[in-house]
Amino acid sequence: MGHGAVVTKLRVRLSRNQGVALVSAAVLVALYVYFGAYLQPLAAGPDETLYRAPGQATVNDPAMASVIDSAGPGHTPILLSYVDGAEASLVKTFYNDGPTPITITGVETSPSYLTGALVTIKEAQPAAIAGPPPCSLDAVERGAASLNYCQLNEAATWVAGSFRPIEVSPHQVGVVAVHLLMSHCEDNSPGDGYASIDSIVVHYRLLGFPRDQAVDVGPYYIRSPEKCPRSGRATP
Repeated sequence: MGHGAVVTKLRVRLSRNQGVALVSAAVLVALYVYFGAYLQPLAAGPDETLYRAPGQATVNDPAMASVIDSAGPGHTPILLSYVDGAEASLVKTFYNDGPTPITITGVETSPSYLTGALVTIKEAQPAAIAGPPPCSLDAVERGAASLNYCQLNEAATWVAGSFRPIEVSPHQVGVVAVHLLMSHCEDNSPGDGYASIDSIVVHYRLLGFPRDQAVDVGPYYIRSPEKCPRSGRATP
């Protein structure tokens, strides 16, 4: 009888331990699913810079006044000229607003059906910055005075190969460079049309879950030229 009582108490104790373990496991699974499936910690960082293509200038177009006036704070459109076949480098910081590290694995490039678009996203890589990051537009526009502050190292950034993943710790920023290609002016209305880049889609992993997040940039408006500098098709 005594032994039976001991066995019964032991079984009760084991059952309680198992219950605690099951509850703990359920909580962990719920947290994992929440962080991985629902939480969107990736946000626009505090700095963004567009390294314009050689010969590319800002455009003063009164016809776009209503678009500029209706833009929200911090989203004033930048109107730019078109330089056929040239590339501009957009440097953008991304902020991890969550409590766990994330890994940025890429930026979505323009799909093949946009072959005739005036401006497309050609490629992206982690930005190699010469000087203390992050980048700011003021630093770039100061020219020579900013050489020791924030300059994109083009050679180190645009090396061959696929996107090199970068880990971003909680409440830190990652810096990514995006190539914008201007081409196919022959497929667009001359002089009175614009192509815009107002967001980019970033791919990242959170606790092993793949995630996508559209992040606002610019916006940048590229004006179609009055006359396309060539009559044939653009070189891929």
